[in-house]
Amino acid sequence: MPAATLYDFAVANDAAAATTKKLQKQAVLSEYFRTLDEQDLRLAVRYAAGRAFASTDERVLNVGGAIVGEVVRSLLKLDPAALHELYIRHGELGNALREAWPEPAPSDTRGRPLLLSDLAAAFDDLAATGNWENKSEILTGLFARCAHGLEATYLSKIIFGDMRTGVQEGVLQAAIAQAFGTSLASIQRCQLLVGDLDEVAVLAKNDALDVATFRLFHPLQFMLATPQESAQDAADTLAGRPFYAEDKLDGIRAQVHKSGGTGSAARVAIYTRTMDRTDASFPDVVEAIALVPGEFLLDGELVPWRDGQVLPFAHSQ
Repeated sequence: MPAATLYDFAVANDAAAATTKKLQKQAVLSEYFRTLDEQDLRLAVRYAAGRAFASTDERVLNVGGAIVGEVVRSLLKLDPAALHELYIRHGELGNALREAWPEPAPSDTRGRPLLLSDLAAAFDDLAATGNWENKSEILTGLFARCAHGLEATYLSKIIFGDMRTGVQEGVLQAAIAQAFGTSLASIQRCQLLVGDLDEVAVLAKNDALDVATFRLFHPLQFMLATPQESAQDAADTLAGRPFYAEDKLDGIRAQVHKSGGTGSAARVAIYTRTMDRTDASFPDVVEAIALVPGEFLLDGELVPWRDGQVLPFAHSQ
């Protein structure tokens, strides 16, 4: 299979964005995913979800609008006021670049199309440096190779994690299921165990969903409540099934993963519902969990506690 280009990724995702119908979005993406090898499939699913890295990867790009705007203005020789006017009109930088980008590209691409793997390598470099000049050089290299405005648009969207294609996680799950001839339930179950949907896609491609296993320090997808429109709907949903009722605690939804021994020998990580690590913010929780023997995952709410009772959520701020 030929290496996946950013242009083809952009075309597929733009086609998905052009329809409001979930089934059509799903069909467009499934057809695209089916054409990719394992590594490109992993990246395409990740980027379509608006992530520069896997959901279980703690790295961030640390790239803001100011530096991207400066890089783009320099490449296009744009007046700051002109770019700002485009930004205001479109509401985000990605679609502003679609209009601003010239044809041909602002610099010579030397016939080398920008690949998804090129983005992955550049994102690794961006996450590894905090130096403004280094980041600017990396971003300039990426945007200078965008031969089409559509490429610049989706490069910006991925960098800022703001795809605006209407492709929610459920659509991506269904697209993967359709692409590789499996059920949506199997995709969802596998993601619950693995965490990263991009890895689930590779397993689906290889007909290996059944081999997925849970690993500590790879956060599970959170099992969130499903709202019901009325009390009757809730009653119908629960009819004939055992259920439990419990107090709703107003806190921070989190998973705690723990392995190793106790005390200093323990390894503890806390993940929020966005899969971000947050244990550095709760050293007292980490210390307490480290004293509990065994290896486990706890899913619950982080709440402030004093004198045997839960305190208001504002205390956790």
